[in-house]
Amino acid sequence: VTILPNAIELTRYRFSAADREAVRAKIGADEHTLVVGHIGRFVFPKNHAFLLQIFRALLHVHPDAILMLAGEGELLEETQALASKLGIEANVHFLGVRNDANRLYSAMDVFCLPSFFEGLPVVMVEALANGLCCVVSDQVTRELNAFSVKQLPLKADTARWAEALRSAKRTESAPDAFYAQFDIARTAKQLEAFYLRQNK
Repeated sequence: VTILPNAIELTRYRFSAADREAVRAKIGADEHTLVVGHIGRFVFPKNHAFLLQIFRALLHVHPDAILMLAGEGELLEETQALASKLGIEANVHFLGVRNDANRLYSAMDVFCLPSFFEGLPVVMVEALANGLCCVVSDQVTRELNAFSVKQLPLKADTARWAEALRSAKRTESAPDAFYAQFDIARTAKQLEAFYLRQNK
Protein backbone atom coordinates (compact mmCIF):
# COMPACT_ATOMS: atom_id res chain seq x y z
CA VAL A 1 0.00 0.00 0.00
CA THR A 2 1.26 3.45 -0.90
CA ILE A 3 -0.26 6.42 0.91
CA LEU A 4 0.12 9.91 -0.55
CA PRO A 5 -0.94 12.88 1.60
CA ASN A 6 -3.55 15.29 0.24
CA ALA A 7 -0.81 17.80 -0.44
CA ILE A 8 -1.11 21.39 -1.70
CA GLU A 9 1.15 24.22 -2.81
CA LEU A 10 2.03 25.19 0.74
CA THR A 11 4.19 28.20 -0.09
CA ARG A 12 1.11 29.96 -1.44
CA TYR A 13 -0.47 29.84 2.02
CA ARG A 14 2.43 31.15 4.06
CA PHE A 15 1.56 33.89 6.53
CA SER A 16 1.82 37.46 5.20
CA ALA A 17 1.90 40.42 7.58
CA ALA A 18 0.99 42.76 4.71
CA ASP A 19 -2.09 40.69 3.77
CA ARG A 20 -3.09 40.49 7.43
CA GLU A 21 -3.03 44.25 7.81
CA ALA A 22 -4.84 44.93 4.53
CA VAL A 23 -7.67 42.39 4.99
CA ARG A 24 -8.24 43.27 8.64
CA ALA A 25 -8.47 46.96 7.73
CA LYS A 26 -11.24 46.15 5.23
CA ILE A 27 -13.35 44.35 7.85
CA GLY A 28 -12.73 46.94 10.56
CA ALA A 29 -10.44 44.80 12.72
CA ASP A 30 -7.49 46.33 14.52
CA GLU A 31 -4.49 44.41 15.85
CA HIS A 32 -6.34 43.54 19.07
CA THR A 33 -9.56 42.26 17.43
CA LEU A 34 -10.14 38.50 17.65
CA VAL A 35 -10.94 37.32 14.12
CA VAL A 36 -12.45 33.85 13.68
CA GLY A 37 -12.47 32.42 10.19
CA HIS A 38 -14.28 29.75 8.20
CA ILE A 39 -14.06 28.94 4.50
CA GLY A 40 -16.54 26.50 3.02
CA ARG A 41 -19.78 26.06 1.14
CA PHE A 42 -22.99 26.92 2.93
CA VAL A 43 -24.34 23.37 3.03
CA PHE A 44 -25.64 21.12 5.79
CA PRO A 45 -22.41 19.19 6.59
CA LYS A 46 -20.51 22.40 7.41
CA ASN A 47 -22.87 23.16 10.32
CA HIS A 48 -22.88 26.96 9.97
CA ALA A 49 -25.84 27.28 12.34
CA PHE A 50 -23.79 25.87 15.21
CA LEU A 51 -20.82 28.01 14.20
CA LEU A 52 -22.98 31.12 14.61
CA GLN A 53 -24.12 29.94 18.03
CA ILE A 54 -20.50 29.35 19.05
CA PHE A 55 -19.61 32.83 17.86
CA ARG A 56 -22.48 34.37 19.81
CA ALA A 57 -21.06 32.72 22.96
CA LEU A 58 -17.63 34.11 22.09
CA LEU A 59 -19.07 37.62 21.88
CA HIS A 60 -19.94 37.41 25.58
CA VAL A 61 -16.21 37.56 26.38
CA HIS A 62 -14.97 39.28 23.19
CA PRO A 63 -17.76 41.71 22.21
CA ASP A 64 -15.70 43.17 19.35
CA ALA A 65 -14.77 39.80 17.81
CA ILE A 66 -15.36 39.29 14.09
CA LEU A 67 -16.41 36.15 12.21
CA MET A 68 -15.29 35.90 8.58
CA LEU A 69 -17.30 33.50 6.40
CA ALA A 70 -16.20 32.88 2.82
CA GLY A 71 -18.15 30.77 0.35
CA GLU A 72 -21.55 30.33 -1.25
CA GLY A 73 -24.20 27.63 -1.18
CA GLU A 74 -27.84 26.74 -0.74
CA LEU A 75 -27.92 27.71 2.95
CA LEU A 76 -26.29 31.13 2.59
CA GLU A 77 -29.47 33.18 2.94
CA GLU A 78 -30.68 30.99 5.81
CA THR A 79 -27.35 31.51 7.58
CA GLN A 80 -27.52 35.27 7.05
CA ALA A 81 -31.05 35.30 8.47
CA LEU A 82 -29.90 33.33 11.52
CA ALA A 83 -27.06 35.79 12.16
CA SER A 84 -29.67 38.55 12.19
CA LYS A 85 -32.01 36.57 14.44
CA LEU A 86 -29.17 35.96 16.91
CA GLY A 87 -28.36 39.67 16.92
CA ILE A 88 -24.77 39.16 15.77
CA GLU A 89 -25.00 40.28 12.14
CA ALA A 90 -22.86 43.38 12.77
CA ASN A 91 -19.94 41.15 13.73
CA VAL A 92 -20.34 38.55 10.97
CA HIS A 93 -18.82 39.26 7.56
CA PHE A 94 -20.13 37.22 4.63
CA LEU A 95 -17.38 37.50 2.05
CA GLY A 96 -18.85 35.44 -0.79
CA VAL A 97 -16.75 33.38 -3.18
CA ARG A 98 -13.10 34.39 -2.99
CA ASN A 99 -10.01 33.55 -5.01
CA ASP A 100 -7.67 34.97 -2.36
CA ALA A 101 -8.15 32.49 0.48
CA ASN A 102 -4.43 32.70 1.20
CA ARG A 103 -4.86 36.38 2.13
CA LEU A 104 -7.91 35.65 4.29
CA TYR A 105 -6.05 33.07 6.38
CA SER A 106 -3.38 35.63 7.25
CA ALA A 107 -6.09 37.96 8.59
CA MET A 108 -7.55 35.28 10.89
CA ASP A 109 -6.52 34.48 14.46
CA VAL A 110 -8.17 31.06 14.56
CA PHE A 111 -9.98 28.76 12.11
CA CYS A 112 -13.20 26.96 13.09
CA LEU A 113 -14.74 23.91 11.41
CA PRO A 114 -17.64 22.40 13.43
CA SER A 115 -18.69 20.03 10.64
CA PHE A 116 -21.20 17.21 11.06
CA PHE A 117 -18.87 15.02 8.99
CA GLU A 118 -15.70 15.67 7.04
CA GLY A 119 -12.88 13.84 5.32
CA LEU A 120 -9.45 15.42 5.31
CA PRO A 121 -10.38 19.07 4.66
CA VAL A 122 -8.06 20.92 2.29
CA VAL A 123 -9.06 24.16 4.05
CA MET A 124 -7.53 22.79 7.25
CA VAL A 125 -4.29 22.00 5.46
CA GLU A 126 -4.28 25.56 4.08
CA ALA A 127 -5.08 27.09 7.48
CA LEU A 128 -2.39 25.08 9.27
CA ALA A 129 0.15 26.05 6.60
CA ASN A 130 -0.62 29.68 7.47
CA GLY A 131 0.14 29.07 11.15
CA LEU A 132 -3.46 29.00 12.36
CA CYS A 133 -4.84 26.81 15.12
CA CYS A 134 -7.89 24.88 13.91
CA VAL A 135 -10.80 24.28 16.31
CA VAL A 136 -12.81 21.45 14.76
CA SER A 137 -15.50 18.93 15.60
CA ASP A 138 -14.84 15.32 16.56
CA GLN A 139 -16.40 14.34 13.23
CA VAL A 140 -13.43 15.73 11.29
CA THR A 141 -10.69 13.27 10.34
CA ARG A 142 -7.91 12.96 12.94
CA GLU A 143 -4.95 12.79 10.53
CA LEU A 144 -4.08 16.44 11.23
CA ASN A 145 -4.32 16.25 15.02
CA ALA A 146 -0.55 15.98 15.38
CA PHE A 147 -0.42 19.66 14.48
CA SER A 148 -2.18 22.76 15.86
CA VAL A 149 -5.67 21.27 16.09
CA LYS A 150 -8.21 21.34 18.92
CA GLN A 151 -10.94 18.75 18.44
CA LEU A 152 -14.20 19.08 20.39
CA PRO A 153 -17.39 16.99 20.52
CA LEU A 154 -20.36 18.46 18.71
CA LYS A 155 -22.34 17.84 21.88
CA ALA A 156 -20.03 20.16 23.88
CA ASP A 157 -21.73 23.42 24.83
CA THR A 158 -21.02 26.62 22.93
CA ALA A 159 -19.16 28.15 25.90
CA ARG A 160 -16.56 25.36 25.68
CA TRP A 161 -16.16 25.93 21.97
CA ALA A 162 -15.89 29.68 22.51
CA GLU A 163 -13.16 29.17 25.11
CA ALA A 164 -11.22 26.99 22.65
CA LEU A 165 -11.42 29.78 20.08
CA ARG A 166 -10.42 32.41 22.62
CA SER A 167 -7.40 30.49 23.87
CA ALA A 168 -6.11 29.41 20.44
CA LYS A 169 -2.70 30.74 19.52
CA ARG A 170 -1.55 31.37 15.97
CA THR A 171 2.03 31.33 14.74
CA GLU A 172 3.53 32.65 11.53
CA SER A 173 4.43 29.23 10.13
CA ALA A 174 3.62 25.55 10.41
CA PRO A 175 6.23 23.14 11.86
CA ASP A 176 8.76 21.56 9.50
CA ALA A 177 7.08 18.17 9.94
CA PHE A 178 3.87 19.60 8.47
CA TYR A 179 5.63 20.94 5.39
CA ALA A 180 7.45 17.65 4.94
CA GLN A 181 4.15 15.79 4.87
CA PHE A 182 1.86 18.11 2.90
CA ASP A 183 4.12 19.91 0.42
CA ILE A 184 2.89 19.06 -3.08
CA ALA A 185 6.39 19.32 -4.57
CA ARG A 186 7.52 16.50 -2.28
CA THR A 187 4.40 14.43 -2.98
CA ALA A 188 4.84 14.89 -6.74
CA LYS A 189 8.32 13.38 -6.49
CA GLN A 190 6.92 10.45 -4.50
CA LEU A 191 4.26 9.85 -7.16
CA GLU A 192 6.83 10.08 -9.94
CA ALA A 193 9.04 7.55 -8.18
CA PHE A 194 6.05 5.22 -7.73
CA TYR A 195 5.26 5.17 -11.45
CA LEU A 196 8.90 4.77 -12.41
CA ARG A 197 9.09 1.70 -10.17
CA GLN A 198 6.02 0.21 -11.88
CA ASN A 199 7.64 0.56 -15.29
CA LYS A 200 10.77 -1.40 -14.37
